[in-house]
Amino acid sequence: MLTGRIARITAAAIVLVAVASAAFRVFTAPERIAKRRAADAQVCAASGGSMAKAGNNDRCVKSTDSR
Repeated sequence: MLTGRIARITAAAIVLVAVASAAFRVFTAPERIAKRRAADAQVCAASGGSMAKAGNNDRCVKSTDSR
């Protein structure tokens, strides 16, 4: 009996931790996305490009000099 009870408590704890982890990732997603976009824009600017919107995505567009 004690083993079954411990198993149920352990399973419930694992489920609660998984739900809490998923909720944390969902609620912090906008912040992580903003940080990633800022870093992408900084790298793009450092390499001589500029960020442009292509559909739902931001893309680094580098000007090409054909001289």
